[in-house]
Amino acid sequence: MVISRLGPDTFYLVTNAACRDKDLAYLKEQIANLPNPEHVDWQILDDWGLVALQGPLSAPILQDALVGAEATDLEQREFDLQMLYFGQCKHFILN
Repeated sequence: MVISRLGPDTFYLVTNAACRDKDLAYLKEQIANLPNPEHVDWQILDDWGLVALQGPLSAPILQDALVGAEATDLEQREFDLQMLYFGQCKHFILN
């Protein structure tokens, strides 16, 4: 399971496909045991996924696939992956 914090009280969680049923059961149980489970708003996003490209050349390879990557000036690009560090999360669109 990969958990990324998107904001002070917003998280994005991705389960491994092989562990999905087990992870969902665990999350439901943990949320139900919270003092105020009604304060937790969560959704299962069946049409979302996670791309994990790793290694020293991963940022430049993936950068070329981003929408807006054709911009030659870094300031015009939607996002520069060189500024993304381990443990950080960014939502973007691939060409």
